Amino acid sequence: MCDNLSALIQQMGSDTVYVSKMSITSFLSGKSFWDLMKRPNLTEADAKASGDLVTTAVAHMGRSLDTTDLREALIERADDPHWDDVGERCLTCTGCTLVCPSCFCTSIDDVTDLSGERWERWRVWDSCFNAAFSYIHGGSVRASSGSRYRQWITHKLGVWPDQFGTAGCVGCGRCITWCPVGIDITAEADAVHAAGTRRAHRPRPARNPAATAVQGS
Repeated sequence: MCDNLSALIQQMGSDTVYVSKMSITSFLSGKSFWDLMKRPNLTEADAKASGDLVTTAVAHMGRSLDTTDLREALIERADDPHWDDVGERCLTCTGCTLVCPSCFCTSIDDVTDLSGERWERWRVWDSCFNAAFSYIHGGSVRASSGSRYRQWITHKLGVWPDQFGTAGCVGCGRCITWCPVGIDITAEADAVHAAGTRRAHRPRPARNPAATAVQGS
C-alpha cells in the first residue's frame, strides 16, 4: 500500500491552490496542513480583501441578534415555560447541530469483534439533541426536547464565551435554513428577552398568610 498522498488546499476567495505531499501516517496523526503547505506571507491587500468579505457578509445577513444581557437571561430563565413551547415544535432531528460550524459534541463507542480478541474505542460525532447524549445510569438528564434546545442555545449564546472568549454562533444561519419546522435561533433569543420583560412587569401574587405560617413552622 502506498504511504504517500497529495493534498490540494484552496483558500476561500482565492484562485491559488496549494499542493502538499505528506505520508498517510502524518495525515492520520493530525499533523497540520497549515504547517505542511507552502504559503505566501499575508499582504496588506490580502488583509483588506478579507475584511471586505466579512463586511459584505454582514451586510447580507438580514437578521440581527441582540446579545445584551443574553447570558444572564438564558441562565435565569432555565425553567421558563417558553422552552416547553419550543419543545412542542422541535423534532430533535439534530439537523441544526449537524450543519453548525462550531458544534463539536462527540460520543464514545466501544467495539469488539465476534471473537472477543479485538477491542476498539472510537470517538464519533454526536448531538446534544439526541436523548442518549445525556444518558447516565437511570436515564437521560434532558429527557424533553425543550430541555435539549434550552441546553443548546444556552451553551451557544450564553456560556460559550466563558469557555472560548466569544459567542458560539458565527451568524451563518445554517441552523435556521435546515430546521424542518422553521425554528429561528434569533427569534428564540428575542423571546427569552421578552419573557424576562414580561416577568419583570408581572405583579407578584399576594402571599398566602396560611402558607407562610406552614413554611415557617
